[in-house]
Amino acid sequence: MTQSTPTSLVDSSLSEHSQRRRRLLLAGLGAAASTFTFGNSARAQDVLRVGDMNSIGWKAFLEASGEAKNLPYSIEWSKFHSGQPELQAFNAGALDVGQTGDTVFLFAYAAGCPARAVSAIKFAPSFVPLLAQANSGIHRVADLKGKKLAVNAGGGPQLMAYGLLDKAGLKVSDVELVFLDPPAAKPAFAAGAVDAWLTWAPYSTLAIEQNKAYPVADLRDVSWLYSGNNFYLVHQDAARTKREHVRDFLARSERAQRWALANVEAAANALAQDTRLDLVTARSLLKDFKPTPEALTPDVRTALQHAADGFYRYGMLKKSLGDVSPAFDTSFATQA
Repeated sequence: MTQSTPTSLVDSSLSEHSQRRRRLLLAGLGAAASTFTFGNSARAQDVLRVGDMNSIGWKAFLEASGEAKNLPYSIEWSKFHSGQPELQAFNAGALDVGQTGDTVFLFAYAAGCPARAVSAIKFAPSFVPLLAQANSGIHRVADLKGKKLAVNAGGGPQLMAYGLLDKAGLKVSDVELVFLDPPAAKPAFAAGAVDAWLTWAPYSTLAIEQNKAYPVADLRDVSWLYSGNNFYLVHQDAARTKREHVRDFLARSERAQRWALANVEAAANALAQDTRLDLVTARSLLKDFKPTPEALTPDVRTALQHAADGFYRYGMLKKSLGDVSPAFDTSFATQA
């Protein structure tokens, strides 16, 4: 679907497109996730239900680092391909802990999701680039005028696109925005149906390797608006009823993530085996983009506030979210 104007959100703070997708995702939740368990505990209060997305590597890094040994609880893992169905699982009370991108979390928070952010993962700025098609003649953001730009609707890249265009002195109407999710945008970009694509790794990595795409801008160019952070999320019920298990899991996860950054080859092999990513892409996710655990520092919290304000400023939200500090739970600070 092609649009040239910002998506405005209705009373529930989600666009009609997002609402339809939300209903479809909830209806297909069982098909969207695969679930498996390890650990020995059987009581419900001793089972942590954790959402893991492809390319994040939680399960892979915990196992490869040895942090999954001697757990005082069982982990029931559910695999997701994107953040939206994971947030729906939180809404359905099916997850205790998860991890998603900042803007996906913000939209879910605006719609009343019971998850709260307890810590963050920061990436290198090149993690979310604006890519230009080979021979497109695009060498700076201003060159997008009159061109087709692929971006997923309602997420961080759409917000980033508005910020980049604004900074370059362009109106949204100067560019033809083509709203496509990454799996649909990838073949469109490869076929030359769009001139540019704003997306995240590993999609961006594959486009550079396979389609001779090149970066024109990245997160550094919108640092005042969008950070590209991921957040560790905890369901508010689990924060009360499984608090010690959650705290232990978060500490193990942080240690496992730091182990992965220090042992890229072993971690990349584990990630490739767990997610079926090719080894080169798995290695790049760690080596090039350095996903690093980060506490909920003032900078991290301010960055999410800037994104929330940007949603409203650029018409992606019909109503301002105001102060988003209630979206954070700072009581789970970990000590790796």
